[in-house]
Amino acid sequence: MASLLTNGISCFSPQPITEQPKHPKGSQFLQKSPNPRNPNSRNMKVKATESTTIDTQGKQSLISTSNEIDPLNKFLKRDYKWGFNQEIDSFSLPKGLNEDTVKLISATKNEPSWMLEFRLKSYEKFLKMNEPKWSDNKYPEINFQDICYYSEPKKKPTLNSLDEADPELIKYFDKLGIPLNEKNRLANVAVDAVLDSVSIATTHRKTLEKSGVIFCSISEAIREYPDLVKKYLGRVVPPEDNFYAALNSAVFSDGSFVYIPKNTRCPMQISTYFRINAMETGQFERTVIIAEEGSFVEYLEGCTAPSYDTNQLHAAVVELYCHEGAEIKYSTVQNWYAGDEEGKGGIYNFVTKRGICAGARSKISWTQVETGSAITWKYPSVVLEGDESVGEFYSVALTNNYQQADTGTKMIHKGKNTRSRIISKGISAGHSRNCYRGLVQVLSNADNAKNSSQCDSMLIGDTAAANTYPYIQTKNPTARIEHEATTSKIGEDQLFYFQQRGIDYEKAMAAMISGFCRDVFNELPDEFGAESSLLQHLFFKMVETLFEDIFTVTQKDPDGKKFDRVNRIEARSEQFDMFMLLDINTEIYPMRVKEKFMMVLASTLNLDGTPDTGYFIQGNKKLLADKFEYVMHGKLYRISEEGLGKHVKADIFVSFGGLLMQLRGDPSIAAKFELDQKLFILIRKV
Repeated sequence: MASLLTNGISCFSPQPITEQPKHPKGSQFLQKSPNPRNPNSRNMKVKATESTTIDTQGKQSLISTSNEIDPLNKFLKRDYKWGFNQEIDSFSLPKGLNEDTVKLISATKNEPSWMLEFRLKSYEKFLKMNEPKWSDNKYPEINFQDICYYSEPKKKPTLNSLDEADPELIKYFDKLGIPLNEKNRLANVAVDAVLDSVSIATTHRKTLEKSGVIFCSISEAIREYPDLVKKYLGRVVPPEDNFYAALNSAVFSDGSFVYIPKNTRCPMQISTYFRINAMETGQFERTVIIAEEGSFVEYLEGCTAPSYDTNQLHAAVVELYCHEGAEIKYSTVQNWYAGDEEGKGGIYNFVTKRGICAGARSKISWTQVETGSAITWKYPSVVLEGDESVGEFYSVALTNNYQQADTGTKMIHKGKNTRSRIISKGISAGHSRNCYRGLVQVLSNADNAKNSSQCDSMLIGDTAAANTYPYIQTKNPTARIEHEATTSKIGEDQLFYFQQRGIDYEKAMAAMISGFCRDVFNELPDEFGAESSLLQHLFFKMVETLFEDIFTVTQKDPDGKKFDRVNRIEARSEQFDMFMLLDINTEIYPMRVKEKFMMVLASTLNLDGTPDTGYFIQGNKKLLADKFEYVMHGKLYRISEEGLGKHVKADIFVSFGGLLMQLRGDPSIAAKFELDQKLFILIRKV
C-alpha cells in the first residue's frame, strides 16, 4: 500500500508510482528520469508560456504615489493580529525525542496498548529514515532533540461538556475569534479547538450524534471508537510513507476524528482550529475523516500562532477515506505566523495530506489559501481508486518578505473513467520564493482518465521568485491530460493600459489580482473567519465597492423598541473603527450580539463595474451578491458632519425601502458617497 500511495514530503518522486510491491529508495530514485524507450511509459510534453514581463524601472512615479492606497500592499504589510501569546500554566514534557518520549506521550493520554505499539513501530521507522533535502526550501538543519513534543494546560478540561472546560481557555479562543461557549458559538459550524497538544472543546457534538455523525478529538476516538480508529489510522498515510509522516505517527497528540455514516449528509460544516501557544513546542496533530457510502461532509481548517523570534515545527498528517458515492470537501486557510519582515521567526509547516476515493463515483476536493508560515511544504493529494471517482485541488499561495512555499498536489488515477482538476495560483512578493510541484499519474488500468491542470504564478516586484515543476506520466494510451502554466509580472504597462480607460491604480491592481485568483476563491466556503475575508477584499476592489469592513454586533434594539420582523442592530467595525446602526429583517436573517459579519456598500452588483440595468437579474451571470447572504437596495438621503479638527465625524444615512442605516466615522470615507446615490448593502457572517 505504501508504495502505491507515495505522496509524502520525503518522497515526492517525479517517477510513476510503481505497480510492484516495492520501489527503489534513496536520492537516486528521486532524480532518475523516465526511460523514453519504455513502451509502457507515456510522457506528455508540456508547454509552459511566460507572459510578457514588464520592467518597473524608469516609471517610479505611478507606483510610489499609489502604494499607500494599493489594497494588495495594504494586505501584505498588515499587522499579524494573532501574534499575541497568553501565559497559560501548562504541563510539558522535557525537550528531546527518544523511545521514552513516545511512551510518555502515550501514558499521558492514557492510551491502550495497541496504540502504544503503533507509536513505537512508527518511531523505529523514523529512526531509519533521513530528512529529505530535494525541496526548493532552504532552512537550517532542524534539531529534533531541541523540541518539546507534548504540552497541555495543567487544568485539563473534561470534554463531555463545554461547561466543564476551563473558562480562561474559552476566553482565549474568543479573543482569537473562535467562540466556543453555548451563547456565542457559530450556529452552523461545529468546531474542535486544539491548543498545543490537546483539544480544548468541541461544539455541537450532541446535535451531530443525532444524525449518527461522530465528531471528536482523535484522543477521544481512540478510547471510545477503537475499532474504527484501528481500521483507518495509517490506512491512507502509513508511517513509512515519509520522514515527517513517521515522526507524526510516533508523537501525534490531538487532531479531529470525523465519521459520517451511510447515506448521511452532515447537517453542518465541521471545523478544527489549531493554535500553537507554548514557545519551543511543536504541534503534531492527526486528522482522520471517513465518509461512508453516499455521505457528504464539508470540513474547514484554520490555524494561528504567536509571533516568536524562534522557529517552531508543525508536522501534521491528514487522512481522508471516501467510500462509494461519498464526497469530502476539505478547505484550509493557513495563517501560521510567517516571521517578521527580515525573515526572523515563523512556523515550519511540513504537512502530509492525502485522500483515497476508494469507492465508485466518490469525490474529494482540496481547497487551500496559504498566507502564513515561514516555510510551507505540503502536497494535498488524491488517489482515485474507484471507477468514475473525482479529485480536485484549488490553491492560492501568497508569499511575502522571506517566506518560502513548496506546495502542490498529486492526482493518482487507478480506476476507470476517473477525473481530476488542478487549479493553482501563486503570488510572490518581497524576497519570497513560491514553488508549485505537481504530479498527475495514470496507471495501466485507468481507462479514459482525464485531467486538467492550470498552474499560474504572479510576481510582484523584482526580488521575488516563482517556479513550477509539473510531472505527468501515464501508462494508459486512452488518458487525456491537459496542462497549462503561466508566469506573469505586474508592471507599469499593464497599469497604464487600465488608466487609459479611466480605471485608477487601485482598481487596476485589484482587477489583475482578483481575476488571477477568482477560480480558487469561488470554491472557498464563506464560513472562514476575518483573515479570509480580508484577503477577499482584494477581489471586491475591482467592482464599484465604496466601503467594506468586518463588523461585530454590539447591541440589538438599543432604544428598546422592535418593529414587527425588524431589529435595529448596533455594530462596530474592525479596520476603520466605524459605528453603524442598521435596520435588518431578523426573521429571515437572524443576528446575535457579538456575531461578526462582513458588510459591503456598492453602487453595482456587476463584477466588471458596469452599472446595473435593473433590480431584477435573470440568467446565470455571476454577481457580487453571489458571495453574500443578505442584500438590500436603497438610496443615500443625507450626509452630515459634526465635531472640530481631529474630532470630526461624518455620518451617511441610507434608506433601504424604509429600513434605515447610519454609518459614522472617518470623513474621508463619507467623501466617497453622494446625495441621492443608489447603493447596495451586502452582508454575510464570518
